[in-house]
This record gives sequence, structure tokens and C-alpha cells, in this order.
Amino acid sequence: YYNTRFTTINSYFEEVFELPMVKIKNRDGSSNETGRATIRDIVAHRMDLNLFDDLGHLEQMIDYSGGCLHDLFEMIIDAGSNAWQADRERIEDEDYESA
Repeated sequence: YYNTRFTTINSYFEEVFELPMVKIKNRDGSSNETGRATIRDIVAHRMDLNLFDDLGHLEQMIDYSGGCLHDLFEMIIDAGSNAWQADRERIEDEDYESA
């Protein structure tokens, strides 16, 4: 909706799906495990989690995304591209850091 080219591409699709923000922290600053588990499940449906050398990297990316799925997937794509360019089969520390 917020992209200037939305009206141009909108006519090519029957439905528009808006990705909601997922609550990953509670008001008191504590971790919202339900939201975090939901995001992990969404990611697991899109990729094999074994592609992460350390699942802690995914957890950190979830934190950095603030619950925004678009931002999270951009980080994962960047990390994966970096790993692929370096001819690695898994996302490692330097791929995570670059993302």
C-alpha cells in the first residue's frame, strides 16, 4: 500500500495480503514467546531452519525486525545471499553480521 508502484502492480493480483506486525515483546519489555514462536513457524514454513549455522542468529534477527515480517525476511535474504556468494551452504556469523 505504501509503495509508489503499488497501483501499477495491484491490477496483476486478485488479492492483496497485508503482513501484520507480530508482537515479540510485552509492554513490560519481557519476551512474548507466543509471537516469537509464530515468527519461527512462519520462517520454518519458508525455509529449512538448518540453513542457520546457529539458530541464535534467527532469534537476533527476530529481535532486530521488531516483529515486522518484511524486515525479517529482508535480513534472512541478505544473509543467505552473502553465504551463497561466499560459497557456504549455511548462514554463518559473518553472513548474519552483514545482514
